[in-house]
Amino acid sequence: MKIIFKRGSMLLQTLVMCVIMAMIGVMVLKWVMARYMLSARLYRSNASKVRTEGCYSKINAEMSAKMSDLTATPGDGSCLIDGKKIKYTTDGNQIDYTVDQDQ
Repeated sequence: MKIIFKRGSMLLQTLVMCVIMAMIGVMVLKWVMARYMLSARLYRSNASKVRTEGCYSKINAEMSAKMSDLTATPGDGSCLIDGKKIKYTTDGNQIDYTVDQDQ
């Protein structure tokens, strides 16, 4: 017994397979891009945290070199770490940093 496919049914099967494979490809691409965006966001966040810690260390070293009272805080200003500018403001003994994560 020989199975005879009509031209229309073979084209329909090919079309359905193409659509299914395209949908799978789109889903995989969306997953890969989501993973990339997550890792890029985490990298920028960690890099800005490290720069902020570097700025704090720099301020602390400058203050300890100027005076023996380590609880004294400098005025408002900015640090340049790795070519990126980090602004800071002081409020009593608290230092608040402003960092752009997209730098």
